[in-house]
Amino acid sequence: MDYPIIAYLVLVVVTLPRVEGQFPRVCTDRGSLRDKKCCPTPKGFTTQCGYDGGRGQCQALTIRDWTSKYSHYRPFQMEDERHNWPRALYYKVCKCNANFAGYDCSKCAFGYYGSTCTQKKNLIRRNFLSLEWWEKDRYMTYVEKSKRDQSDFVVTSTSYEKIYRTVMYGGNPKRFFSGVTNYDLFTWMHYYAARDTILPHNKTESDIDFAHNGQGFLSWHRLYLLAWERTLQEINKDEEFALPFWDWTENPTRCEPAICSEKLLGVTDQTTGIVRGEYFNDWYVLCTREQTDNLTKPCDPTDKRKGLKRNTDDEKEKKVKEKGYTMTIPTKTEVNFALRFETFDRPPYNKSSSCNFKTS
Repeated sequence: MDYPIIAYLVLVVVTLPRVEGQFPRVCTDRGSLRDKKCCPTPKGFTTQCGYDGGRGQCQALTIRDWTSKYSHYRPFQMEDERHNWPRALYYKVCKCNANFAGYDCSKCAFGYYGSTCTQKKNLIRRNFLSLEWWEKDRYMTYVEKSKRDQSDFVVTSTSYEKIYRTVMYGGNPKRFFSGVTNYDLFTWMHYYAARDTILPHNKTESDIDFAHNGQGFLSWHRLYLLAWERTLQEINKDEEFALPFWDWTENPTRCEPAICSEKLLGVTDQTTGIVRGEYFNDWYVLCTREQTDNLTKPCDPTDKRKGLKRNTDDEKEKKVKEKGYTMTIPTKTEVNFALRFETFDRPPYNKSSSCNFKTS
């Protein structure tokens, strides 16, 4: 947990707007859903999961059961569709060998490259502020391309029970899934992990967040960013690309003009909150806070709203008055304070835990 890793989280999260289940498109046909199996045959191979090339094999999905032994356990969470995800739709998936990875084992694990995934490559993360102008422009161009290129994953806001029932009665499940761009896929994944528990009978429970306020906060987001980095590498055919980090310690209270400019991450209109910029003027957003908070049904991935928005200075001040705090970037002193704790987490392993790295 060195300082740059913590720092570079901010740059990418600032770029990604706030973020139900996501599935490989190839595994959303009637046969796959009827058999509850997602074991595709990758391109260039003749067997499921690339078994004929030693890449992987189709196996029963193994998930550690979540029970009352866990400190965050609440009985209603057993009804949450994310419980033991993705077992609700698939019992068998590809288990990849060695350094192979991906839903069909056609890709390499993080840090490995080449046709046999045996080449290791160390990527160097650099401070965004120290990049050359063309490197900053490349980063923004890569992100913008991800907003246009379609992902090979699809998403759904339909209950898994309804999907499975439709399939078993001979119906076509295609209408339940929506295609998304690579960028929107990551928006969706963050929303899906963090959203409230949505139960039958128009009831919502907010006592759960699978991505925040728990032991997995840092590791979940680290995996999330590694997947985002790999996606940018793939769609831009650039294995040398590494996500930059932002050392904000020179100006911890405000986004620096060198970053929040119309040429880069955009400028927030202090009246409307709309972000103006070379790359963001024509952007749309999905799963905004208004579309997701305290709702009794999942966000609709086809409901796209024009204009990327951020909080204005007045909105930030209002939150301070109403809640007594607002989200701020930690200072270097605060980061160093957190790093002094050798224990990652302590009982009861939630926001009330004290004297540990996670909650400090």
